[in-house]
Amino acid sequence: MQSGTLRDPPLIELLLSLAAQRANGRLECGDGRRKWTFWFEGGKLSATKSNLKSEALESLEAKHPDAGPDELARIQGLTRVHGALRAIEGEWSFTPNDAPPARKPVDLLAACWSALGDAVPDDLARARLAGLDGRFPRLKVGGGVSLDDLPVPPELRAALMDLDGQRTLADVLDFIPMPPEVARRGVYLGLLAGVISVDEQGATTPKVTVETGSPRAAEAPAAPADPELDRLRAEQRRVNAAANHFERLGVAWDAEPAEQRKAYMRLAQHLHPDRWTMKPPEQAEIANAVFAKVSEAWEVLGDEAARVEYIDRVIHGKKTEDELAMEKVQEIMAAENDFKLGLGELNNGRILQAHEAFKAARDRLPEEMEFAAFYGYTLFKLNHGKDDSLANEGEQLIRLSIENGTKLSNGWALMGMLNHDKGELEVAKRALLTSLKLQPTNPIAQRELKRLQRRLEKDKEAAPAAGIGGFFSKLFGKK
Repeated sequence: MQSGTLRDPPLIELLLSLAAQRANGRLECGDGRRKWTFWFEGGKLSATKSNLKSEALESLEAKHPDAGPDELARIQGLTRVHGALRAIEGEWSFTPNDAPPARKPVDLLAACWSALGDAVPDDLARARLAGLDGRFPRLKVGGGVSLDDLPVPPELRAALMDLDGQRTLADVLDFIPMPPEVARRGVYLGLLAGVISVDEQGATTPKVTVETGSPRAAEAPAAPADPELDRLRAEQRRVNAAANHFERLGVAWDAEPAEQRKAYMRLAQHLHPDRWTMKPPEQAEIANAVFAKVSEAWEVLGDEAARVEYIDRVIHGKKTEDELAMEKVQEIMAAENDFKLGLGELNNGRILQAHEAFKAARDRLPEEMEFAAFYGYTLFKLNHGKDDSLANEGEQLIRLSIENGTKLSNGWALMGMLNHDKGELEVAKRALLTSLKLQPTNPIAQRELKRLQRRLEKDKEAAPAAGIGGFFSKLFGKK
């Protein structure tokens, strides 16, 4: 088995090199949690598989309701190739001589051609051809792929047919009667598929060599044919490649329970260990392994309640109560982190940054009144004197939070800050005192009340003694 990263080489170059080498085997690649599998037979793409719900037949049927089974299979293969070609990070591995569990051929060349410039950036072709400008491309005959196999426009095919090694690549691209990007993609496709070659100086032609067979196996004497073993191996490949329990049984998930039971019984009768006790050890071992997987599937699907739950969870992607609870916990933790970030920004006077953090916390947990109150205050603060509508909206959010919250000390503190900003000093004082009654140690209310007192003392010094004294006595004196 060979392996590598999806950056070196890019996946399109790897796929087309396997086609050019008439490869036989299984190519697996992944980008994080996304996984794709491609089976090659004689360089042809004979089957595909992925773990993406968007590439499952159910999803594609919803997008293409008028497509028949054959057309849906074609669309699925094309979609999987395009999806994999968009992956730029991750790894690949190639296992020679691994046959597919079932054959659903895909026109790999057509998929790669349609992906160029879309799933595959045009910069890739431009970069690969940059070092060949002074080289002399020529048509190559007798490779794994022929010019007729390339799904390019007739004008481009005619231009490629004329490649005789007498003109540089730059001249070839200039004289192809197609838009430059189309000409560039056609030459790039031809080089990767082995249809076009360059002179010896052009050794930078992209080429990926993958071991597509086992030399030792080729040298060993041919083993006697064992049709029963071959059938068991094929059944094992099919079951191992199944994406869910229904595929293990070879039946649709929405088939009638009686049909699902019939599929299980047919497999169980064929694979039951008692039937293979007198068979060759390798046959018995494979049959037992496949029977175990089939039995595991039926243990779930044979129970009606378990089957319904399995369909909801695996087929429809419905989450369990534990998963939903964990998501809720994670959402609460994320909201609390956003809120703490907002408090830090607010304490440092960065109102805009605080507003964005409070908004994120409130969007995650709209039912949390304290988050809504702080979001409302920064909304007011940013728009006070600029946009009365938004400022009023912020004030109403604080009021609603106080009304709906339970002993929301911070809500009253924020209302005091808001009234202070509006110049309503007596109303601000009452709000701050209410906050301190609910929580005597509230740092926001304590700080804001001190700020309010300093402002009043400043006003007292600047105003006539009698006037300011009367006002101060009225505001802070006994009632």
